[in-house]
Amino acid sequence: MQNNAYIFFGRSGSGKGTQAKLLQEHLKLKNKKVVYIETGQAFRDFINGDAHSQKLSKIIMDKGELQPQFLAVWIWAGELIEKLQGDEDVIFDGTPRRLTEAQLLNTALSFYGLAPHNIYLHIDHDEAVRRLLARGREDDKKLEGIEERLKWFQDEVVPALEYYKKEPSHKFFTIDGVGSVETIQNSILESLKI
Repeated sequence: MQNNAYIFFGRSGSGKGTQAKLLQEHLKLKNKKVVYIETGQAFRDFINGDAHSQKLSKIIMDKGELQPQFLAVWIWAGELIEKLQGDEDVIFDGTPRRLTEAQLLNTALSFYGLAPHNIYLHIDHDEAVRRLLARGREDDKKLEGIEERLKWFQDEVVPALEYYKKEPSHKFFTIDGVGSVETIQNSILESLKI
């Protein structure tokens, strides 16, 4: 039986992390092994070190800017190389964030024989701003930083979404990201038929 890759997309604040974790729990209840890759948290962990690369990455994060592609690829590729045993599904939360990264991820999915399922949690710009301000995380406190993140979603992530929509090997699902956590989860599970 082929293993699956579940790739979550959405504006900041769309609930990607919440829904990805719920999907992980659902799969585990079905006795599936899961490798969960969350690049945002991986970067937040990464910047706590004292190495030169970590310090430079922290400067970028503090400015609310997008991390360089090579670091993002290094993070998720390292996770795949270290953790995959060959009998797991993989959940990607917040990766890829650019078109070229999506193309590189496609080579990894093919290499590992993972069937890609793209889950786009759609919320509009104003809803994203409202949720991020309410969340109150350190990188969500300033409207200017939030607007910058939402702009790079439009400029950088949307081309990756469009690329995956056109890929014949990918299944693509647009899910309404407004509603209760349970309603959204049910929509995802129904779309995926799991």
